[in-house]
Amino acid sequence: MEAPVTKQAVRRQLRHVLAQVDTPTRTDASAAIVASLTALPAVRHAVCLGLFAPTPDEVDIRALFTWAVAAGKRVAFPRILDLSTQTMDFAEVSTLTALVPGPFGVLAPEPQAPRCDKLDIHCLCIPGVGFDLNGMRLGRGSGYYDRWLGGYLGPRVAVAFEVQLMADLPASSWDEPMDILVTERRTIVCRAGLNTQRQRLEAKEES
Repeated sequence: MEAPVTKQAVRRQLRHVLAQVDTPTRTDASAAIVASLTALPAVRHAVCLGLFAPTPDEVDIRALFTWAVAAGKRVAFPRILDLSTQTMDFAEVSTLTALVPGPFGVLAPEPQAPRCDKLDIHCLCIPGVGFDLNGMRLGRGSGYYDRWLGGYLGPRVAVAFEVQLMADLPASSWDEPMDILVTERRTIVCRAGLNTQRQRLEAKEES
């Protein structure tokens, strides 16, 4: 019997694949993804949009920030609160120059930037190392997003290059699924995400 594939092994595989994508291809794919995101109803209808500052191996969605601000939307970015508990929050910024290097060198809002409550963010765009077609996400291994996403009721939009998709990912009970997946080639409504979103909304109505 073959040993099960581990998350660590899949991360190594996907990082190797991402490293082979050249800059022009990455730039063109990022532009196509941003165009799809701006056409997505969940993004268009959001008054406050949660984004992320991309690392070099992630989709460059800075143009989405520019579009959102021009459309009169509020925009929030994640920032790490505590390395020991691996927790984060989101804070609102009005310009990309307001982002500063965080603990891992990733740009993030300054400590004094106003915090955004989960209920204030109407749609969240989420990066990852990999995703599968059911909506499961493979992050970098620290669990910051999975912890924050607990109790988040808005649409969760995974943002990735097509090469980051897999048919099936190893998953843990605490992994939070995505609702929609956007790549440069397609937009996918995720089965696992839809089921979980329905449960989240039903729980909200009962409370």
